[in-house]
Amino acid sequence: MNQVAPSPEILSAAREAVDVLQRGGIILYPTDTIWGLGCDATNEEAVDRLSALKGRPTGKPMLMLVDSDVRIQSYVRTVPSMAFQLIDVAVRPLTIIYPEGRNVAPQLLADDGSIGIRIASDTLCQEICRMLRRPLVSTSANLAGTSSPHNYSEIDPALIKMVDYVVPLRQDEHIDGMPSDIIKLGINNEVRVIR
Repeated sequence: MNQVAPSPEILSAAREAVDVLQRGGIILYPTDTIWGLGCDATNEEAVDRLSALKGRPTGKPMLMLVDSDVRIQSYVRTVPSMAFQLIDVAVRPLTIIYPEGRNVAPQLLADDGSIGIRIASDTLCQEICRMLRRPLVSTSANLAGTSSPHNYSEIDPALIKMVDYVVPLRQDEHIDGMPSDIIKLGINNEVRVIR
């Protein structure tokens, strides 16, 4: 995991983002994969608002970010032992879908009770999660049915106007960001590769 000390710019942006998140707001921010939309993963109203903003069908769960593997146990009833091995060997950002999610907005759970969690490797996302002391919803910064933006310049201007805070960092970057790999784990360490 990235252990870079956050710059003053990152700390300032993270503080502003957390202030918005604590009030139930929605942020637009760069992640370790692509640009994302986020809210406090424990705030049901904020999660509903985020789904509505994207035009996302209800009942379609979104993943969340945490700042370290220690946090996973707060949001998963029983963490399969295989999870930590997968996290240790992952070379790309990895979202793991865990069985029996808990302590988050219920809309983030799939019909079978599972929940998708990624440990943020990006310093900004780590700081937001650390300061918020809660997980951060992370869904691609696009309207439902449109392509995910790799760069800030690809985000629909109408979507930018709908959020409560836009992180003012990395907006000029041009990268070939890719969504994370996704693996679903069963309670007995069954592994299914989703993406």
